[in-house]
Amino acid sequence: MKRSIALIFMLLISIAIFSKTIHITSNLVKPKEKEIFYEGGVVVKIEEDNLKLSTDNMVVRKVKGSWREMEATGTVVVELEYGVATSTYLQYDITDGAGKMAKDVEVAFVDEKSSDTVYISCDEMSFNLKEEKFEGTSEGTVVINKGSMEMYAKEFEYDRKEGVVTLRGDVFIKDPEKDFKMWAEEAKVFTEKDEAIALKVKMVIEVKD
Repeated sequence: MKRSIALIFMLLISIAIFSKTIHITSNLVKPKEKEIFYEGGVVVKIEEDNLKLSTDNMVVRKVKGSWREMEATGTVVVELEYGVATSTYLQYDITDGAGKMAKDVEVAFVDEKSSDTVYISCDEMSFNLKEEKFEGTSEGTVVINKGSMEMYAKEFEYDRKEGVVTLRGDVFIKDPEKDFKMWAEEAKVFTEKDEAIALKVKMVIEVKD
C-alpha cells in the first residue's frame, strides 16, 4: 500500500514539474516501480495539450526519472480541439507532445487554412501536437480526402498551421470539380485554395462540351 501511494505521489510531482494536469480513469490500475498499467475503460485527459485519449489498455512508463511515456493498445481514440484520430496503437511523449499511431490509422482534422475537413487513412503516423505537424506512410497507399480532392501516395506530411500537404511516392491526385487527374513523383497541395505543385508529372485534363 505504501509503495502504491509513493508511486502515485511521484506521478503527481512529475506532472507538476512539466506544468501539465493529467486526469486518468480506468477499471483496473497496477502500479509498479517504473510502470503503471491501466486496463479497461481507460480515459486520459491532458488539459494543456487539449487532448482526450480513450483506449482499452495503457502503460505509463518512467523515463529518466519522470513519468512521461504513454503506450496505448486496443481501440485507441484521440480527440483534439480540431478533430479525431483513431488506431489500435499509440505511443505518446507527455513532455514533448509528440508520438506515433499505428495499425489502421484514421484521421479527420479541420484544416486551419480552409476550415474544410481533411481525412487521412494510413498504416502509421507520427505527430507533433505543439507544431500541429503530421506525417505517415502505408505499405499500400495513403489516402487523403479534402473537399472534392482525392490524394494518394506512399507517404505524406501535413502541416496543419501552414495548410500544406506534401505527398511522395506513386502520387495520384484527382479533383472531379476541377476536371483533372495527375500522376507525380512528389506533390505539394496548399489547402487554402486547393492549389498544387508537382514534380515529374503526367496530367489529364477533361474538356467538357
